[in-house]
Amino acid sequence: MSPSRDTDVLVVGGGFFGTYLATHAARRGARVELVEAGDRMLQRASLVNQARVHNGYHYPRSILTGIRSRANFERFAQEFPECIDRGFTHLYAIARDGSHVTAQQFALFCDRIGAEYREVDEAAAAFFDGDRIEAAFEVKEWAFDSEALRVHMEAELEKAGVRTTLGVRVERIAEAPDGRAEATLDHGDRIRAGAVINCTYAALNGLAARSGLQFLPLKQELVEILLLRWGPPLGDIGWTILDGPFSSSLPFPAHRARSLYHVRYSTHGHWFEGEGRPPRDLDALYRSPMPRSNRMHMICDGARYVPALRQAEPLPSLWTVRTKLPGSAQTDSRPILFRSAVGLPNLHHVLGGKIDNVYDVVPHLDAVLDQLARGPVDVAG
Repeated sequence: MSPSRDTDVLVVGGGFFGTYLATHAARRGARVELVEAGDRMLQRASLVNQARVHNGYHYPRSILTGIRSRANFERFAQEFPECIDRGFTHLYAIARDGSHVTAQQFALFCDRIGAEYREVDEAAAAFFDGDRIEAAFEVKEWAFDSEALRVHMEAELEKAGVRTTLGVRVERIAEAPDGRAEATLDHGDRIRAGAVINCTYAALNGLAARSGLQFLPLKQELVEILLLRWGPPLGDIGWTILDGPFSSSLPFPAHRARSLYHVRYSTHGHWFEGEGRPPRDLDALYRSPMPRSNRMHMICDGARYVPALRQAEPLPSLWTVRTKLPGSAQTDSRPILFRSAVGLPNLHHVLGGKIDNVYDVVPHLDAVLDQLARGPVDVAG
């Protein structure tokens, strides 16, 4: 018989959400185990993104997302000060044509959510092509170092007493005879837990499919993040052009480079899961050759708004699968998902679109931990 062990909470997935929630549960007194299929923590979605610590500015079409970003921004900065790059000036610029918001609407939005901003002076405005940019604003928004965050979270897991298993995939989750959830690992071990927290992000439906459970409705996008090396005149400026098919560039501390993301050219295709549409094999996707890079389209279009971008040196791109709830596309909102699996209520799927979304997940995890502390519900009583 394969070896088996018990725990209170099993977390599947060692990205930032998985490591943070595992640490939180352990500090509340639960026995926690975390299983990560890769050989290190924080190596996929937590690494391959724009490394932006959101302060709300990015979402002028979703007031709720802006408000939640504001609430979480300072909390994240206070909790992870050594993981944040504050050494650059971040400018948001509003395109004259093709933007969903005007400069006046952006300023009003910032006022409504209480986000700091100031319109830049003439010298700073010269960073942009004035014929294409209506106005530019200096904002308070930073980047995070995912490598420093990985080191920090690994130390936190150890301090909290979380048992971690790397290089092993959870093959399936099923109901155990005693009503708990039972996870079977790819090497045959089994783990019984009062609750399983599925933090595998783009692979959420992969675990559901292997477990014979209902799929979540998700939109998946194959995304290219171009890395750049530059010096003067781009210097220590980070910039984001709103609000439409434009580009953004921030420091990328984990690679000592800069990222370039483009709303139109960074996405190389998408697919939907759920409602009878099965998930793709993401391991096979990452092993296969990526599409031809759109780097020149990204640079050339970005340079129409930021002329100095033409002097940047492109580096190899990073690739990731970005996961969204289908309804978020209309408003560009980033709601969280915390949902119990149909037919297996001890399995909880977690999805957040931004790194600081994790604070919005914690109350849902607390409710699960409270229920575990009370014990199983006596439905016959």
